[in-house]
Amino acid sequence: MGMKQLFNDLSYKQGLAWSSLEESQTVEELFYGGAAGGGKSRLGCDWQIYRRLQYPGTRGLIGRKQFTDLMTTTWKTFQERWEDYWKYNEQGVTWRKGGENEIFWSNGSETILKALSYQPSNPNAHNWGSLALTDAFIDEVPEVEEHIVGIVGSRIRYRLKQVPYGIPKFLLTGNPDPGWTRARYIKDENGNPAVLRDYQAVVRSLLSDNPDPEFRNAYKKQLEKLPEYERQRLLYGDYDAVARKGNEAYYSFDPAKTVSFVSFIPDIPVFHLSFDQNVTPYITLLAAQCQYIDNLLQIRIVKEYCLKHPKSTTQIVCEAFLTDFGQHINQVYIYGDASGTKRDTRAAKSDYDIALNVLRAKTNNNSMRVQKSNPQIRKRVLFLCAIFEGKIPGVEVLIDQNCFNLIQDLLYIKQDANGGKLKEKATENGVTFERYGHTSDSLDYLCTTILKNEFANFERLLK
Repeated sequence: MGMKQLFNDLSYKQGLAWSSLEESQTVEELFYGGAAGGGKSRLGCDWQIYRRLQYPGTRGLIGRKQFTDLMTTTWKTFQERWEDYWKYNEQGVTWRKGGENEIFWSNGSETILKALSYQPSNPNAHNWGSLALTDAFIDEVPEVEEHIVGIVGSRIRYRLKQVPYGIPKFLLTGNPDPGWTRARYIKDENGNPAVLRDYQAVVRSLLSDNPDPEFRNAYKKQLEKLPEYERQRLLYGDYDAVARKGNEAYYSFDPAKTVSFVSFIPDIPVFHLSFDQNVTPYITLLAAQCQYIDNLLQIRIVKEYCLKHPKSTTQIVCEAFLTDFGQHINQVYIYGDASGTKRDTRAAKSDYDIALNVLRAKTNNNSMRVQKSNPQIRKRVLFLCAIFEGKIPGVEVLIDQNCFNLIQDLLYIKQDANGGKLKEKATENGVTFERYGHTSDSLDYLCTTILKNEFANFERLLK
């Protein structure tokens, strides 16, 4: 088989990862991770086989924390990929197993299969001193201690002149985990994006990035059966997932019923935009479309915009929306925080005056639907809970799986003593702000306005 067919078999995300591994002159360390089933092991095995065939006399490592797991999972994938794809390679290269943990290739290359578990008797892995590698692949790397990963990386030094650009290559894969991989590659404890080194790169994957459609469909059904926390982590690739412990404000929100791939519908050139104007931690805009299916109104949250300083302005967030959808719309309805009619985050005009002015660049059919005052927090939260429970007839809210901040809000924000939202305060660089709740506020404003009659009836029931 040739490389052309391999590239045709790779998903888009796998292709990005492959480009970093084989074509980049700067990336030495790649983390490919996210939801379960995103093709991580397959990518790593294909890459390791390719390197041994393409660069004779080189040496790679395939590792996991426990040797048993390595042999029952990653090694099985390696064998399957060899039999299904690589066995009849153009170079005519074959391999043989040399004992339990080594592969010898007919062109002089080697592959080492290694357990990477911590050993109290050898905490600094001194017995790896003579290990010399051209490249390495560690599967399920969150299970492995960070300092051991560092030791493996330091051993990638063997025959580098025989590979492109003469630089080491290190592939790490794994699912969301609150440990060191989250802090190193995704975000710090304050939720700020991780600062990558020049030699590092990250490609985040989902189940949808697995190139096998039959596997995707079957595995999704299995993941949907998991408890909520594991479902968030393994199906949606959520690095912020934590187990719900009770007293959640949106207690009836269930991602399995509400979260999916929610695509833009070109036949409906109308958008409903809902704002929550904050500078810190970010300004929020939810972009939604509405459609009727028989007698059911679907409120479809297509995309969220949560722009941080220095992009946390009404003008910039509207421009970001127009960049994505400006060629497809002819009408926009505007919703949001009522206080935005009186102030703006940066300028003398109100936020909504600025929004209307920016949006006129693509359409003049803009309609303000911002309420004169915000509904009581307790009532609008309970209204959303009623929608999620199916107690508001003829209404359904759907949220795209990439709206990470909104999903986090709906899952984990707590209820305060008055039945509203407990908005925890945080301070950074002398600025105090509410860390969570902004995207769910935007959804509240949108739904209570679009469904103003239903909300009025619901309010009467609460009295």
